Amino acid sequence: MLFTGLNPDTLDRIGVFLNTPQPRDSVYSTLPVNGLQGVFNQTVALRRNTITKFSSVPRSFDTTAAMMHPNDLVSGSALFYALARLAPVRHILDIIARCPQALSTLDINHNSVLHAAILGKYRLEVLRMVCGAPENWTAKKVAVNKTKMTPMHMALEAGADYEVIEFLLDGAREVLTMATHIEDLPLHTAIRNVAALRVVALLIDTEDGHVLMSQNLQQNLPLHLAGEFGVSETGVIPLLSRPEVHSDIRQRLNEDSHTPLYLVVYSRQDISILELLIDCDKRVLTIGLIPLHLAVSKRASFEVTKLLIDPDKTVLTMSRLEYYPFHIAIQYKASTEIMELLLDDDWVCIRKNMRDWKTALHIACETGSTFDVIKFLVEKDKTVLSCESNRNTYNQTPLRLALCQKSVFMSLDSIKYIVNGNRDILRRVNSKDETPLHVAALFRCRFAVTFVTHKSMMTIPTPTL
Repeated sequence: MLFTGLNPDTLDRIGVFLNTPQPRDSVYSTLPVNGLQGVFNQTVALRRNTITKFSSVPRSFDTTAAMMHPNDLVSGSALFYALARLAPVRHILDIIARCPQALSTLDINHNSVLHAAILGKYRLEVLRMVCGAPENWTAKKVAVNKTKMTPMHMALEAGADYEVIEFLLDGAREVLTMATHIEDLPLHTAIRNVAALRVVALLIDTEDGHVLMSQNLQQNLPLHLAGEFGVSETGVIPLLSRPEVHSDIRQRLNEDSHTPLYLVVYSRQDISILELLIDCDKRVLTIGLIPLHLAVSKRASFEVTKLLIDPDKTVLTMSRLEYYPFHIAIQYKASTEIMELLLDDDWVCIRKNMRDWKTALHIACETGSTFDVIKFLVEKDKTVLSCESNRNTYNQTPLRLALCQKSVFMSLDSIKYIVNGNRDILRRVNSKDETPLHVAALFRCRFAVTFVTHKSMMTIPTPTL
């Protein structure tokens, strides 16, 4: 139902207005203007005793101006109702002809009839009609509603055609710098709704590009929003990140410490967009929250991961929550090719104790990595199997973590490989004085118990320390 928030008496009057062919009596009071959002909201339930009265209400606007009460015309209620119900153009013309002053009315949300026509996605000729006389067009175009949205903002949200945007901008270029209640300029709104390249180009102030450096309430530049919501065409990114406007525009951080590059990685956009942001300024790889960390956690491709590593490989030893990109790759089960790519020159990330004194092998065993990953780590640095140096905060060895995981499956080959690398590990106890055999029995790991008690069954080659 369209009529939300109205009392039963008003609903009765609307029923007469819609279904009675003759003009109504003057005893009927003015039909209230309920606001665009209220008119379009069809989800609020009406009172039980009024629902049946409107079961025959037509979905299309099928009445004429001759059926309307004069008070409704003067208040603008009829015009707003017609626009909200997507009435034919002839009905709108009838209403405007009978009462031109209806063009200057507002609804309870301070939306003008131009706002209503744009929300109804009417053609350009209808927008010209509801703007009234040409001398009033500029005032209509810069009018704002309660949320400080201009008709331009609303048109961009509705995905209006280029010709409509051009019309709303003609003679009212000041609208380019008008912000909504969340400090969004029209350019922010266009990018948020993935507007076409020529629409974006039209909204950029060609004199100094000031709008490109405007930040909204979340400190997002238009370039940040292009990274987060995607772009319709590749050419939008160069247009929004022109270094001649501001040298560090690609390095700007929003309130969450995200660069535009970070948000492009987040939205998994095409690799060509990444290349555009990185080629001119390699510093974006190491500013704010590191894009490489996010790419690895999202299991990005080998090509994307390689692109996000800076020439000096500084980013490989930058931590997030005390984890290097290499550790995040193990945690999210990346391929050994990507792990090889994320190794620093000194292989510190394999030996180094990270959060809770976990090494890379601890993380691999805790997350149920494959035998290939376990073998890869041990072959790169066999000291990771040392009992004395390879314990976390809780005095747990990688073998103990491998045996006690209920949610992941650790293969017998991996357990054999760890034990064969250092058999002393079988005698080591944790903080509860439990040996690996205790743990295997506790977690009902039958194949591990059999293996530990019958070492002669081992068939995996033994790595030499």
